[in-house]
Amino acid sequence: MKFDFRELTIKKQLIILFSMFLVLAVINFIVIHKLKSGIEASRFKVEIAQHLPTQIKTFTGALEKVNATDEQAKKELHQRATSINNRLNTLSDGGIPKGYDEYAEPVSGKAEELLTNAIVIWDSVYTNIDILRFEAYKLDTAVQQVVEIPNNDSLNTTRTEIVSKIISIDNPRVVKAKSFVEDNLSDFSDRTQSVIQSLEQKQENAESIFDYGVLAVVIINLIIIGLVLFAIKKAVLQPVGKLNDVTEKLSQGHFDTSVDFEWKNEISLIAQKINKLATNLRNATDFVKEVGNGNIDKEFKGIDQENVNANSLEGALLNMRAQMKQVEEEEKVRKWSAEGLTKFVDILRSTNDNVTELCDKIISSLVDYTHSNQGGLYLLNEEDEINKHLELVSLYAFNTKKYDQRSYRLGEGLVGQTFLERKTTYLLEVPNDYINITSGLGGANPKSILIVPLQVNEDIFGILELASFQEYQDYEIEFVEKLGESIASTIATVRNNQQTKRLLEESQELTEQMQAQEEEMRQNMEELSATQEEMARKEIEITAQLTAINNSLGTIEYDIEGNITNTNSVFEKAMGYSPGELQGNAFTSIYKDERNIWTELSTGNSLSGNFNFEKNDGADINLNCTFTPISNKSGETYKIIQLVTQFGVAGSSEGNDNADLDHLEHTLRQNLEELEITQEQLNE
Repeated sequence: MKFDFRELTIKKQLIILFSMFLVLAVINFIVIHKLKSGIEASRFKVEIAQHLPTQIKTFTGALEKVNATDEQAKKELHQRATSINNRLNTLSDGGIPKGYDEYAEPVSGKAEELLTNAIVIWDSVYTNIDILRFEAYKLDTAVQQVVEIPNNDSLNTTRTEIVSKIISIDNPRVVKAKSFVEDNLSDFSDRTQSVIQSLEQKQENAESIFDYGVLAVVIINLIIIGLVLFAIKKAVLQPVGKLNDVTEKLSQGHFDTSVDFEWKNEISLIAQKINKLATNLRNATDFVKEVGNGNIDKEFKGIDQENVNANSLEGALLNMRAQMKQVEEEEKVRKWSAEGLTKFVDILRSTNDNVTELCDKIISSLVDYTHSNQGGLYLLNEEDEINKHLELVSLYAFNTKKYDQRSYRLGEGLVGQTFLERKTTYLLEVPNDYINITSGLGGANPKSILIVPLQVNEDIFGILELASFQEYQDYEIEFVEKLGESIASTIATVRNNQQTKRLLEESQELTEQMQAQEEEMRQNMEELSATQEEMARKEIEITAQLTAINNSLGTIEYDIEGNITNTNSVFEKAMGYSPGELQGNAFTSIYKDERNIWTELSTGNSLSGNFNFEKNDGADINLNCTFTPISNKSGETYKIIQLVTQFGVAGSSEGNDNADLDHLEHTLRQNLEELEITQEQLNE
């Protein structure tokens, strides 16, 4: 059986063509991907290797900064060496280098041999780096010398002792290691450059192979595509050309055209459907002409109007006729809503501050415009915060205003429930006892009830209720809801005007009160400024006195528990301590006198005289000093200040020194008390 590609269905033809292109695409992908992978792998290795010169340069800079005392430089040297080591391992063994998320294959061929030689040199350098990091740069050597040391007496005598002294010399291992690293670093740099050049040459070879491979793939693809296009032209394009000629005639209005097709595939089916389409277009043209002439009820020939597809041309034309009728009805509704909104906007604009008159105009006009039989307007009464309720302010029925004192609590009945829910309530089944519309001819229950909240944004001001013997349409309910927002906004404006008037009167009263308070505040600020100036003056005097004491006397402060909180440099130097070393120590750690004085001091008693203390080196020293307890504003002692006037006294001091010390203590205590009193005044 002879195979004819044109006899196949278009689906099978497309499957065959698609399969051919799919196979071709897979072959192209495999070939190009393999060639491209080789280029990318070579380029990635070159990129990794090209970081080595920069890393060697930063390593050399770190090596120059390394010395005996700079631990940060040693740490940086180790980090630079580790980075180079990791980069070499990645090139040699493969892996994911730092800063990348792609795996790098190990180098091979000539580059592998050059890299191995470079790694041998680097391993010897890396071993000496550990010597630079961990071994001491200086070695300590002990020597002895004779020195004179003063005795702890008042005669200023000295004694001779032999003291050992430590001197430092350069560590020969460190010197040798640093020299080795510097000598071999240049050779290592040259070998890494050779590795980079080898990898770059390999990359160029891979790119050349890729270019020739892509050229061959393109030529083969062009040949195959040419053959496929020739087959498509014979099997598809020529038959489609015939169909195009027929559809061109149809588009020009020649609906009596038809087409035949010899091969039995989808194109033949399309030809049959084009013939059917031509018939339907003839019928549709006749139908459109009749509808355009105003004959909307014209029969559409050749279709079943009950089962017609809504998405077809016939369904669209029938839908067009239905929409023309609907548009006419919607235009009436739109015009009714627009005229109504315009009418009520004029009513709302003409309002004054009388809410009752406004409500009467609104409800009478709304009942008449919506053809309702009765309407009521309820407003929220908030005069009593505990008993808020909805009050009926206007009632209208049968073109006459009615009078009723009806009111609802919030949540009571349909009116109160609509207020809480803030949603429109529409009833078609009205209970018999809910409402009765009465006229001169009698009374009856309404057929529908419409209850709409008067709200704008989140604020609600009342309820609008309408009753009718007819059902309300959706557009009428929507109109009343929109009108409810405008009514609420207008009522809010009226109430705000009333509130603004009241607030203006209150504001005038507050302005007068604020003017009186402003004068009183001005006087207080003047008194506060004078107090601040006095406190600043006293603070300067005390600061000067404390500075003089710190420069000439030894001072030490204790908390009430006997812990040292502060010492000056005079006391620390005399006692042999470094700055801040004494802070946090107990009083008993330096006080070595037999007399127990802390109990007296903690109870607020001042003491002065000679007392024995212990220096940092363990030697005893006799200090002439005074202890002054400091009290807070409640009279409780919270710290002790010790002033030392003489260090290393023999056991007594002259009367003039004691007198000066007592005077200094008295002056300091007095100034501190005055400063605390001034601070309390400033706080008040």
